[in-house]
Amino acid sequence: MSANAITAALLALPVGYPFCFRACGMVLATVLMAVSIVASRFSCNLLLWASQISNKRSYEELVEHVMGKAGRQVRHSQEPGTPYRTAITGV
Repeated sequence: MSANAITAALLALPVGYPFCFRACGMVLATVLMAVSIVASRFSCNLLLWASQISNKRSYEELVEHVMGKAGRQVRHSQEPGTPYRTAITGV
């Protein structure tokens, strides 16, 4: 599943960068990209920290630990649409 999301992000997001730079301008687009990089790094570090604290080895186990069985079911119901949302968001 994560390989599909990574592939969709790597293939779709570079297509949107020229539009972003043209629409926002060089300075604002660079600032927005930097903010996105920092936010992404922070969220990855937060997930890593939470998994180390709770001794969970996968995202699924971490979700179940935090949200219980209902959270696990919500995650499973949203899983098939992730590559499509990633591709649409990138474009």
